[in-house]
Amino acid sequence: MKLLKNLAAVFLVAFTFATASAQTAESKKLIVNKWVMDLEAMKPVVMTLMATNPQFLALDEATKASAIEQTMAQLATLKVEYKADGVMLRNDPTGSVTGTWSVSEDGKELTTKAEGKPDKKYKILELTKTKISMMSADGRNLILKTE
Repeated sequence: MKLLKNLAAVFLVAFTFATASAQTAESKKLIVNKWVMDLEAMKPVVMTLMATNPQFLALDEATKASAIEQTMAQLATLKVEYKADGVMLRNDPTGSVTGTWSVSEDGKELTTKAEGKPDKKYKILELTKTKISMMSADGRNLILKTE
């Protein structure tokens, strides 16, 4: 009886590792691509963020509209490529950035490391062949689509 329990425990551990490894492999496979900001999906996110900013709320309507337009234009410049070898290439309003990326063992967290910057961790909310929705450690939602 004890032998059966031990064997069951070993199989459970092996199954857990196999499942986690498969999730990681699937997540990596889906992430390897060229991505851009999904502006349509991000507009409500931007609107919500701005609506909670007291400085934004103090602006007149024309200035608010201009601020939203400028923010969306900046988001439109973001491009990121996650390569199969773990290299990350990103272009955004601040310039070009090279770094690395990895996925957690459970396939639910993306970590990026840009040269000269601290690691950034993102909780993966949704990941498909054409979409990544993730939450940054500071609570910002990012929604990317394939280029």
